[in-house]
Amino acid sequence: MPSAGVVGDALSCIRQNDLQGHLDEAVDLAIQNIHGLGIGASITARIDGYVCLARTLRHRGLRDDLRRSLDAANQAVRLAELPASPPDARPHALLELAAAKLACGDPVGLRDIAEPLTAPAVGRSETDPRVAARAWHLLGEAALAEDRIFEAIAALLNSVAERGRLNQRESTATPGLLLRAFSRAGHLHSADKLVKATNLESLGIRHRVDFLLRLAGHRRRSGHIAEALETLDDADRLIMASTGLDRAKAVSHWVRAACLREWRLARQAEEQRTSGDLLWDSSGDLTTQAQPRIHPRARFVFDFIERVAQGGGNPTGSHAQLLEKAVARLQGVPGMERSEALTLTTAGSFLSRGLEPVRATAERLLRRALARFDYLQGATMWEASCRCALGQALATSRPDAALELLQTGIQRLSEERYDMPRRTYRANWRATVEGTFFETAIRLAHEQGRKDLAADLIVFSRIGGVLVPEVEPNSRRVDEVPLLAPPQLVYLDGSSSTLGSESSCRLL
Repeated sequence: MPSAGVVGDALSCIRQNDLQGHLDEAVDLAIQNIHGLGIGASITARIDGYVCLARTLRHRGLRDDLRRSLDAANQAVRLAELPASPPDARPHALLELAAAKLACGDPVGLRDIAEPLTAPAVGRSETDPRVAARAWHLLGEAALAEDRIFEAIAALLNSVAERGRLNQRESTATPGLLLRAFSRAGHLHSADKLVKATNLESLGIRHRVDFLLRLAGHRRRSGHIAEALETLDDADRLIMASTGLDRAKAVSHWVRAACLREWRLARQAEEQRTSGDLLWDSSGDLTTQAQPRIHPRARFVFDFIERVAQGGGNPTGSHAQLLEKAVARLQGVPGMERSEALTLTTAGSFLSRGLEPVRATAERLLRRALARFDYLQGATMWEASCRCALGQALATSRPDAALELLQTGIQRLSEERYDMPRRTYRANWRATVEGTFFETAIRLAHEQGRKDLAADLIVFSRIGGVLVPEVEPNSRRVDEVPLLAPPQLVYLDGSSSTLGSESSCRLL
């Protein structure tokens, strides 16, 4: 019969492999540990063994791992309910069962188990802080998966508070979940504060990957697309050095696809999304709460706008009525503020291509979006796009206002292009996003006698950018040429351009 010390060493080894991202090895060791328990093994060793097996299988989540995790957790609970079982074993076994239920898409089953574990136990003045912290964490994870964002924040903060009662703090996945909840709620200041307060080096590799993936999603929602892609590169390097993190790799592809969609790179975004779907499908046939998702109401509105826009032809009055009614579904819905502003911009941009009566609706929707962007953090790029679309809508009726809107919007959209690491990304952005806006602005400047501004717009519509000086010419692939935004240009007659950044560089 293995001694308690040997069993403890085995469980410690399994846990270390799990935390360091070696999930295939952790699962193999957990199975060996169960098989190595002899007839005389203590009931505590058996419970701990099944809890450990359930946890490692759930973390890997490949093929039939989640079902096997649920079976192992149920076995641990059955053993913990025997009269000979120590009383403190049952709560931990129940929590593992609750986590397995959530992973298998049963948040109701999780709450039935976890909610009683947050209250003081009968006959005791308080609960074990480890039990309460884990229970609140799971309740927060379930609420977040069901889009109950503010309930998730409260539960996760309760978990942090309970963990503060422990003398020894363990690295957990709670910071990553809390980051996502703050970001989804639009509390970007709180999310950024959490990022600064989190020491990534103190987290195990698996938790570090999880945090980086959620950080990338937060940076995307904050409008920092280039930073989000760099964060995904950091996560991918850790994933490639680990085993059994196929699901994390799938999430990385999905977040990357969302970033590329923000840059209007439809083909590249679809390639990333397909890669994520293939990884997910090959890793198991269960649809779990780990899959990224958008709120059903927002998804309906986005899909409806896309279907209308893909119908072909110029927008009509019936299109305007349908879209104005659709975007109203998100008005005043808590947590939908950013989605509402984006749908207003998307619908208004489509309608701005119509005739005058339709453009009136476009102007109304786009001005609503601008009023919301004034109070939304991290939406600078979309606000610039909205300004340009409004300029397009007003080009005929109010050309002076249209030119001013286009000038300020183009400046910001052009700056976004310089954050893109690849030439192909920048070329697509110029063709699909900037091109039409530049053309309209140049025409309006000529019509209003603003020859200086028209010249600036022509120059900046063709400038590629300034090479980053510290990058060696042969250190990147041909397609990866990082650029800086050009500064204000001083022309031969001594005049300065109205466009351009404040960056300083020497043009020869």
